[in-house]
Amino acid sequence: MSIKCRIIEGECSNCGACVGICPLEAISEAPYYIDPLICDGCLECIDGCGSSAIESYEYSSTPSPPFLIPFSLALKMYEDK
Repeated sequence: MSIKCRIIEGECSNCGACVGICPLEAISEAPYYIDPLICDGCLECIDGCGSSAIESYEYSSTPSPPFLIPFSLALKMYEDK
């Protein structure tokens, strides 16, 4: 896991200050979004956001395991079709 930043929905004032602050250009406009694949968690956007609308979080690029159901339930679901 690594630290990334994200914009808090509903808190952003759309001032655009974060776009110019990000050294990796990970923030896009309209709507404002921080790409977790580009963000390196430097936190400069958090310090530069006048609206306090950016937060850090633990990011995992590992996908969650697939949803598994017992075979008997899958068979029943198939038979009910």
